Amino acid sequence: MSNRFNVTVVIGVFSFAAVILMWRLRNAVLSGGNGFTHADWLINYSSGVIRRGISGEIFLSAAAALEAHPLVLVGIVQAVLTLAIIVGLGAKGLMLRMPDQVLVLLLSPALVLFWVNDTFGAFRKEILGLASFVPLLFPLRPAGETVAVCTTLFLFLCAVFFHEANIFLAPALMLALYLRLGAERFVVPVALVGVFAGASVVFSAVFLTLPDTTGICQRMVAAGLQEDRMCHGILTWLDDGVVDQARTSSAVIADMGTLPVMVLLGAMLLLPGLAIAWGLLSNRERVAFLVSVATLFVVYLIASDWSRWLSMQVFAMTYLILIAMDRRDIDASLQRPAYSAALVFNLGIGIDQIAPVPRGGLIYNVLASFENFTS
Repeated sequence: MSNRFNVTVVIGVFSFAAVILMWRLRNAVLSGGNGFTHADWLINYSSGVIRRGISGEIFLSAAAALEAHPLVLVGIVQAVLTLAIIVGLGAKGLMLRMPDQVLVLLLSPALVLFWVNDTFGAFRKEILGLASFVPLLFPLRPAGETVAVCTTLFLFLCAVFFHEANIFLAPALMLALYLRLGAERFVVPVALVGVFAGASVVFSAVFLTLPDTTGICQRMVAAGLQEDRMCHGILTWLDDGVVDQARTSSAVIADMGTLPVMVLLGAMLLLPGLAIAWGLLSNRERVAFLVSVATLFVVYLIASDWSRWLSMQVFAMTYLILIAMDRRDIDASLQRPAYSAALVFNLGIGIDQIAPVPRGGLIYNVLASFENFTS
């Protein structure tokens, strides 16, 4: 039997998240977009071939063919992927009858609520990588297995060529395929994930930098986008080059707060998933699980958006745990003090989209949104 209170809480939170995220996305698109959240999807090859530039070529070409505004097309894709993730996670929780441990996982401030508490962490290109896990969340019948796996592989292929950070989700996706398909059928899909990730590594290394991004900006402006909104965010970041980006990463993080606070908060967000996974997985699977999570620490060294990478780690852990929960029944109930503490923490505290330092959580955002809608 489902835990009715947990179902009510998760459905309520996820419904609010879906509504507020779509409202914010609509407003952002109508106002001309954002130099990071939207411009990253429209990086193109007009200044030369560059990593993650294929997404802009696709969107700008599609917009010209359809006589549509490219920002609208980007917004539609962002909306579909975001809603697919929210609905997929919620449906999986319902399928598992929403035990306490699932509630704790789904309401993590580094999962869906990460996007609500700081919308600048939402709608980024990692949602492609995160969405690639969704088809694997549910037990697959033979008729649907091919469709689900092909969808996963297509989304991951787009993900790694749209944004190179998605490469680091490959070990987690490989483990997810193993957990879902079993030892007999996982080999070919896992090999394809490896091929896609490896090809993206080579492509990103070859086309790492550009002399300047003037052509990229001019192509956006020619397509009807506003220069002041789209050309001074991610394009400035690309102009700096990878070495300068890595050098400034530590300085940005240092300005956000003390390292002990970040480490403590990061540990508090990772430990619940690690603890739950430990009771579900075999020894060999535990090693693969730890490798899947640890691989994403590499991104911390080269880019300053630490909270985004932390969120990717929590998403990967959550997907793997939810898939593993199909294999065995476990005692997923928590002692009331622990349950209450987890609920208060998850709903009361958010994290900044750059560094894992505390900010207003869901409760604050619900009240702030109510004030905005009534004022």
